[in-house]
Amino acid sequence: MTANIPPQPDFAAVSQAFHTAGAELAKCPDIVSFHQSTEVIQLLRNLTASVNRIERSLAEVKTEIAVMKTDIAVMKTDIAEMKTDIAGLKMDKKASRHNEFAREQNRMLHNLDDQLAVFHTSHDIPVPHFPETPRAMQGLRARALGELLQALGLESNGSLEEKLKRFRLVIGLRTDTP
Repeated sequence: MTANIPPQPDFAAVSQAFHTAGAELAKCPDIVSFHQSTEVIQLLRNLTASVNRIERSLAEVKTEIAVMKTDIAVMKTDIAEMKTDIAGLKMDKKASRHNEFAREQNRMLHNLDDQLAVFHTSHDIPVPHFPETPRAMQGLRARALGELLQALGLESNGSLEEKLKRFRLVIGLRTDTP
């Protein structure tokens, strides 16, 4: 009986394959040998430590950028407020110039029925209920005079005579004008 013998390896071919593989691997001198593996591991550890330092630095930079963005937002708000303040100052200056001119005009009045130059508030709008003539001023009550003084940014306290005197002085009426 013939026994069924499975195919057997060709040891000569295996030997030749190892020989060929050895010859090919010898052509690669840069392949790390096992005795160099500790150096490779140390290099990898150093590389990992460097990457970790870079990541920490990047996180710090991101934090600084976030702080800078907040600072920039605050500065933008401050600039907007300054622009508003400057616009207000320009209105104040314009109203002040107008009032200086009106004061000079009122200083030239000679009788009770001459037209008063109307003053403006700090927002450069005409003072509401400003009397048209010096004669109209004589009929003002204390409350109305107080409101006129407040509209001009002045103290509104005192008696009727004190308020009237202060108002006349501010709008430029001379003491010899009736």
